[in-house]
Amino acid sequence: ADIHNNLARLYKRLKMYDESIRHTKQSIEIYKLIGKEDYLANFNNLGISYEDLGKEDSAIYFFRNCVKLAIKNEQKLGLYLASTNIAGALTAKGQLDSARYYLNLALNDSNLKDNPRYLLTVGVTDVQVLLNEGQHEIALKKGLEYLQMAKATRWIKEEANLYGHIQAAYAALGDFKEAY
Repeated sequence: ADIHNNLARLYKRLKMYDESIRHTKQSIEIYKLIGKEDYLANFNNLGISYEDLGKEDSAIYFFRNCVKLAIKNEQKLGLYLASTNIAGALTAKGQLDSARYYLNLALNDSNLKDNPRYLLTVGVTDVQVLLNEGQHEIALKKGLEYLQMAKATRWIKEEANLYGHIQAAYAALGDFKEAY
């Protein structure tokens, strides 16, 4: 099972998504056969691969199953990642109420603050959803707060995403001097 899982990750990096999906599914089947229920990451990886292929409904299906498994198995870190992924996919489809529901599963977890890396990952998606919900002032405030955290931790990807979200918030608020 682990060999298939490793091959799936390799194929995903090579952008060979069909092969990645095939090996991930084989890994899940083997995990099920041996009674191992810890295949949450596999569902998340399937969701990412389907999202990269532009198959949003399939991606959402696997992200949703990942969230269910994370809740069932009390895997907080898996819940944070899956909630973030499904919220992003639902936001892209314009399903903002559903996106907010899944994002709040992570945001309302009392342990999230103990995991700064995941707090920042969830936070970036929170700002993105707030922007799409039209809550530009709140998005700007939170975006600036998360940006300070990203700078302090030197997490470049999150910092770059936040700069984009902050720019969008300023523009939406009509502050073009700050936006550009």
